[in-house]
Amino acid sequence: RISFDKAYDRYRLEVDLWHPNKPGGAGIIFGMPQPNELANAYLVRFSDDGAGLFIGQFNQNEVFEGLNFVPTEPLGTNIQSIDIESNGFNYQVYLNDEAVFGELPALSGRSFFGLVSNQAEVAYERIFISPLNAIPAGAIQQPGAPPVAVEAAAEAPITEETVPEQETQSAATTDDPVAAAEASTTISGSELDDITGEPFFQSTFVGTIGETNWIPFRGEWSIEEGALLQRDQNGFDFGIGFNEEYTDYVLRTRFTHIEGKGGGVLFAMDRPDSRNLSHVVRYDSDQSAILFGYFDENGQFNAQGGEAVPEPFNTQHQFDVVKYSETYDVYVDGLKVVGDVPLFNNGPFIGLTNSTSVVQFDSVEVFPLNEVVEPVEAESQSTETEGGIENTELETEDTSTDDGE
Repeated sequence: RISFDKAYDRYRLEVDLWHPNKPGGAGIIFGMPQPNELANAYLVRFSDDGAGLFIGQFNQNEVFEGLNFVPTEPLGTNIQSIDIESNGFNYQVYLNDEAVFGELPALSGRSFFGLVSNQAEVAYERIFISPLNAIPAGAIQQPGAPPVAVEAAAEAPITEETVPEQETQSAATTDDPVAAAEASTTISGSELDDITGEPFFQSTFVGTIGETNWIPFRGEWSIEEGALLQRDQNGFDFGIGFNEEYTDYVLRTRFTHIEGKGGGVLFAMDRPDSRNLSHVVRYDSDQSAILFGYFDENGQFNAQGGEAVPEPFNTQHQFDVVKYSETYDVYVDGLKVVGDVPLFNNGPFIGLTNSTSVVQFDSVEVFPLNEVVEPVEAESQSTETEGGIENTELETEDTSTDDGE
């Protein structure tokens, strides 16, 4: 096999190939965390006997596990095309412009690809990669759903024109993003005032981290001039947890990006020293958006959606996560961005996180929920999201399974 030493996200990869002489297996590896690593990567290729095209995935130990197979014409001297389309949440595989495999979860949005052959002489005639900019609402695969083979005429490649105009527009969180970006981060007068009681925790960043209940588990964390900083920009999902337990609450964090962007919060954490079995909301590192989802027991990220928001720039912003018993809501600078998102983890701890950025966390507060706003209809509302969180328009990013423990 051979790999390309550049990572991509939200793309369409087109590969034309044929056998000049000796037939056999040939195809593409994609979703690779690194050019020389196969953990969680997918492999799609023609079978050695020419009977069809199969798709599978490498597990954490880089052992290949087959997922699906479709019969096809054998790869011979006629050029055939295998195309991979990544919308940031799922992969779609096309053979000669016909969809053959769909709903393959994108485990690491920014990833590498490579070419592979087995007992064959293969000519890769054309390799072309282009950006894919439009994410249709409902594009997120639901957790636990298996990869499926799709009918040839089921889906056309996703393009800007195929996204309904109203869905694209509704991804914005306000009619005036500029005004939202300039809005005060003091949430007085918003509906959050009716949700929260008096805080039962307010951060005091003094001394050293070892003298506090904060437990770093990945990154370079330090207390500096009354704030908590994470300075490592070379990676994703750096984290720190707080070793106190809470049930249902509002987690409020004010923070400032010093360099880059990617800051946010962890909540419903199973343990304060690991992101495994936790939920996350943070700024997307590449787009004007937030992403939200959860990590499973292996630290693998599962996207639940994303929403367009104004750029954070180098000014202070505020996240409020309202955690109920079965769902959660997200506010950015006092504006409700998304609500009734299902909880897949429900641990008692909170934390902070960032990716590819230097972030200064200025304050952290935890508020009890007022009883009057317990969402008595949360169960029925949450069923509306089972088909996928609507109005998503961003990619999920590289989230390695190395927990740094």
